[in-house]
Amino acid sequence: MMALAVALLRLGWKVNGHCGNIRVASGWIVLLVALFLLAAALGTLVGLTVATLAFGLCGYGAVILNSERRPLRKTPERISSQDTTPQRRGHGWGRGSAAILLTMGAAIAVGAAAAGPPICLPVNRVTIGGLVLPLVWAGLIIWVLSDARLRRAVLGLCTIIGASGLLIAAEFLT
Repeated sequence: MMALAVALLRLGWKVNGHCGNIRVASGWIVLLVALFLLAAALGTLVGLTVATLAFGLCGYGAVILNSERRPLRKTPERISSQDTTPQRRGHGWGRGSAAILLTMGAAIAVGAAAAGPPICLPVNRVTIGGLVLPLVWAGLIIWVLSDARLRRAVLGLCTIIGASGLLIAAEFLT
């Protein structure tokens, strides 16, 4: 059923017009029915987990089946236009270490700042901080790895860490 939903969604987005819209809508309907049936048959937690895994694997299969594989042509123009200047050593290590270490520190600081305000019970604050941390960390890693300039990302991360530190310090002073 998941494969049918993925196929309908793929065919619907490939075709423009009214027929494509009907295929997309029917793909979403089949997906929701499959989610409901698996949740009813296996229980909410296991059923939704299995359904999400099946939908992801079917989607990955659709991507593999629809990918184009062409050999890279090596023309004299392409060979002569390749950049042969040596790359700076350590540039990849700097980006990787900034992505892992600085983003982890920034995510922990944002999570601690989110858990700090005495708005609700301490247990709920820790839960909020714990839920914020992986989302912020993933977003920051994507930002650091996709930004063209490493300096801009590092300055942004240091700013985030400093602002979170100020929020935490302000909470302790009050």
